[in-house]
Amino acid sequence: MSAACMMLSAPAFAQALPRACEMLSALSLPVASVGWTQVWTILLVIATLCVLAVLYTHGWNTSMIRAVEKRTFLLRAELEEKKKAEETLRNSVESLAATLNAMGHGVITLDSSGSIRLMNAQAERMTGWAASDAWGKSIETVYRLKHPETGLPVQPAILAALKGVVPPADVASQHILASRSGREILVSDIAAPIFDKTGHMTGAVIVFNDLGVSAEREIAIRQAQRMEAIKLLAGGVAHEFNNLLAGISGSAEILESRIRPGDRSHDYIKAILSTVERATELTAKLTAFSGSSAPNTRVVNIHDVINDVIALISGAMSPKVEIARQLRAPVPLVSADPLQIQQAIMNLAFNASEAMPNGGRLTFGTEQVALDETFCARSTFRIVPGNYIAISVTDTGVGIPRELLPRLFDPLFTTKRSAGEGIGLGLAAVYGIVKNHKGSIAIESEPGAGTTVRMYFPLAPEAATARPVRAASDRLIRGEGRILLVDDEHLIRMVGTDVLTSLGYRVDTASDGFEAVKFIQENPGKTDLVILDLIMPGMDGRDTLREIRKLDPKVPVMISSGYPLSADEKCELSRSGPLSFVQKPYRAPLLSQLVAEALGRPS
Repeated sequence: MSAACMMLSAPAFAQALPRACEMLSALSLPVASVGWTQVWTILLVIATLCVLAVLYTHGWNTSMIRAVEKRTFLLRAELEEKKKAEETLRNSVESLAATLNAMGHGVITLDSSGSIRLMNAQAERMTGWAASDAWGKSIETVYRLKHPETGLPVQPAILAALKGVVPPADVASQHILASRSGREILVSDIAAPIFDKTGHMTGAVIVFNDLGVSAEREIAIRQAQRMEAIKLLAGGVAHEFNNLLAGISGSAEILESRIRPGDRSHDYIKAILSTVERATELTAKLTAFSGSSAPNTRVVNIHDVINDVIALISGAMSPKVEIARQLRAPVPLVSADPLQIQQAIMNLAFNASEAMPNGGRLTFGTEQVALDETFCARSTFRIVPGNYIAISVTDTGVGIPRELLPRLFDPLFTTKRSAGEGIGLGLAAVYGIVKNHKGSIAIESEPGAGTTVRMYFPLAPEAATARPVRAASDRLIRGEGRILLVDDEHLIRMVGTDVLTSLGYRVDTASDGFEAVKFIQENPGKTDLVILDLIMPGMDGRDTLREIRKLDPKVPVMISSGYPLSADEKCELSRSGPLSFVQKPYRAPLLSQLVAEALGRPS
């Protein structure tokens, strides 16, 4: 019997089995009743069935073994593929992590609820959070933002998109980031939504960069920018005021010269002139604050200036205020305008005395200090590291609330509220004077503990000497000659003509640069002096001067303006020929002296 014949199918074997059982039951009958032939037949069938059963079982087991082996092979192949996929994924994750950690930007990914799912090393450094600690926390907890101007907390803008408040879109911004330790830095960030294949938003990624500017420095920069804008406004206002005051002062002086002695009108005119002087002091403070008042710089001994200030203010101070000195600078020499430094110290002294209504101690101090890069970077003034003289004015008064400190030098801000106390321009003038001298200011104050204001001025070479200051005179100096007065203000032309005529000069006038140039063209060599306004519409003073020099290079020119000229500006303008300068508003005696000097006559 062949193997193929013996390998019965399961249904055939199931059908043969009952027949075999019948045959087995027949064996229980007597052999005689059935005969040996039939018995052997039955036994042969049974033997055949047994052989078939054994062969079937063996074939089934073989089939199962082969099936298991095949399945095992497939599983082993799948496992190898899975291991390779896992290794590839692990390599990709490690490569991505290495790439993110190598970036100079912080990276944070979020899920759809705004919880953190990934942070790179830069994000850990800037936020102060370890990635393991931050995982699963809300973005507001780890990425804490503040408004750069108000300092108030703000939420990351991408949260609005995650919450469905606004459509998802890329969002860029600049904020102050407060780290876990409390350190604050200015960051620029951009956030973008993450979508799956179906277009459903599944999360977001935030990429942010440390701008390299501390929050404190950013506030200082914004404050400096605000001060610059205010200074421009102050300079313009001062210029216009000086033009007005020049006309008022000149008119009053002319009236005074024409009124009989003993007339009561003299008292009113003196009141007008006194008011003009006070207004001039105010505009001087504005120009000092604006930085347009160029200092008459020379090397001076700060201790001498402080001693002069103390001598001047002692009589004006309340007897309850004790004045002390702590002058410790070994070489107290600075390159400065002594009059402006004196003004700054006096302003600080009077502010300090007002902070001590019930008396106290006012201390003037000096010391030599070395300012490093850290100090210079945090200052609102553009100063460079080096050696400085620190001038301190300290009081034991009421102190200043911390929130008011950044606004102290704002000319539009004042803590004075009662009538007659002024508008607080004293500190604004101090700011301008210090900035004009390439210095800096620092304030320390606590309510109830007093205030210390320190002004820092660059240390000057020890061997330098100071130049003497010529005192002004009230004497009128007469003369003769032909003067061209150029000014766009009618009142100034009218008053100037009367004053100069009364001094013996012949005066011609021009209302702008075009008229002045035309006059010089039509009258060559007939003008002895040109008094020229610097700021005029149309052709301004500089352009007019340039054209006049082309026509008459040797004619003396006196620049007249409400804006002070710096030493560099004077030097530049003087290159083309003889030049002098008079600051508006000016009194008749000063004008007479300067005109005489410009014409080369003794004053």
